Amino acid sequence: MAMPDENTVFEWTAVIMGAEDTDWEGACLKLRMKFADTYPNKAPEIKFVTKMFHPNIYKDGRICLDILNEKWTPSYSVHTILTSI
Repeated sequence: MAMPDENTVFEWTAVIMGAEDTDWEGACLKLRMKFADTYPNKAPEIKFVTKMFHPNIYKDGRICLDILNEKWTPSYSVHTILTSI
């Protein structure tokens, strides 16, 4: 689930529920998404708000994911991004 903040469409809150049969089962993982005015030509900045340990998540919550960097394409939707995460 993801939705824009009440005061701006450029900042969103997203929630990913932990998948069954994983270490995150039952977890409610919160993320912040910030969209530049150049979106969709530039990927949004996404950080986990929920503290967690994962090799692809930096200590500050940033996510190491190729589609948010060098593999970004404007055809990716918020749904696609969250599914990839």
